[in-house]
Amino acid sequence: MDIGEPYMQAKASSANPLQDFLNRAREAEPQQHSELLSEAVDIIAQQLAPVPSQIPPNKKEIEKVCRGIGHDFNGILANIRGMVEITQMMVPDAPENVQNTFVKILSMVERGHHASEMIRLYGKVYDCQKKQLQLAPFLKRCLNDIRIRLEMPFFLEVPSPDDTHLLMDEMQLEALLLQLIKNAQDAVTQVNEQSIQVALSVTTDGQLQISVHDQGCGIDPDVGEELFQPFYSTKKAGTGIGLGLSIVKQIVMNHDGSIAYTSSKTEGTHFTCILPVIVT
Repeated sequence: MDIGEPYMQAKASSANPLQDFLNRAREAEPQQHSELLSEAVDIIAQQLAPVPSQIPPNKKEIEKVCRGIGHDFNGILANIRGMVEITQMMVPDAPENVQNTFVKILSMVERGHHASEMIRLYGKVYDCQKKQLQLAPFLKRCLNDIRIRLEMPFFLEVPSPDDTHLLMDEMQLEALLLQLIKNAQDAVTQVNEQSIQVALSVTTDGQLQISVHDQGCGIDPDVGEELFQPFYSTKKAGTGIGLGLSIVKQIVMNHDGSIAYTSSKTEGTHFTCILPVIVT
């Protein structure tokens, strides 16, 4: 059976929560939009949760499903954004509480777009194009972009010498670093000491080691390897769909590496990736 069939069947069903959501969003009062958008993020995660068990190891089909879901979800969000922006132009002198509602709705739309992009990235992660790259200039560009994107500083240790070369997918290495650092950023938002350390080093047996440590409140020890499963999230509902670390693990697997983590309530969480990608 075509892997796209379950999704397309659900999409066509009148009982599809996403379609029900869109119908309600079209008829909702402005003060209901923020609540509806929060619901939309939860619905998309629920809709996608059964998909991994249905997906065979067919990379093309995985990409097709993720692309289709991402496209449809972006369409819903674009409609909502358009309605809000038109309404803003129609009532430029709206009361402050109404204007605040508009801002909240657009913020939720941005969160929805992030969820959609994560779905699309998950579909692309199986396509690995390895090439040789020099680590030092890559890190300078990549980590500067991540700092700007996340708007948060982090402490960085880099390997020596500067002429280290890797054989790996450049875009996937950037995605791996971004997702690990973003995960650490999310972990420290609720603590006073918002400290993140990122370290890259070359092991004695010539492998690249990437470590990301945060001073957050830790991960429940019962979670274990489930943390890397698609759509598993320790965050509260509406703040993530649980794809970041599963993307990281697949990237590590693409490069024949390994990933592990340790965590405690007092010491935070420490992720370590070992990648046999050093060019000698």
